[in-house]
Amino acid sequence: MSTIKELEKSGELIQVAVRLYRGERENRLFYALPAFVQWVSKDLPGLKPLDEHDMLPAEQFRSLLRDYLIGRRLNVSDDYKRLRPREKDVFELKTADLRIFGWFYRRDIFIASFGDSMERVKTHDLYDGYRDETVRLRAALPLNEPKWLQNVKEDDVISF
Repeated sequence: MSTIKELEKSGELIQVAVRLYRGERENRLFYALPAFVQWVSKDLPGLKPLDEHDMLPAEQFRSLLRDYLIGRRLNVSDDYKRLRPREKDVFELKTADLRIFGWFYRRDIFIASFGDSMERVKTHDLYDGYRDETVRLRAALPLNEPKWLQNVKEDDVISF
């Protein structure tokens, strides 16, 4: 088994960051599996918002990531929630046009497994598939136990 830092060195996890403004600092951490980072670099830039007056999905992602990293309050259901069945402890981070799937390794440490457009996820009913594949990938990741926060409330995974 390995620590997050060891998995980062081996390329199995990638820390994802965003440019912060002067005076801001990271209060939370966001890691991702390589497939998620590939989605961010290849697919996300081409997505368009459903509402033409909204920010581009790539901008929505940067804004959500920045808010998450600096410790801004995220609202359960609006910004993040646990998928059902709740016992699997898979979460989604949300924007108007995006769904980001993953789990909380520890409080304030999120590991993203997949990202997709809200429209595609809902149109093709992809929630179960993303949840189950996240569970499979999490189990296969050689991360120190416990690999995730288990059976906790939504307010217990993010500090405010």
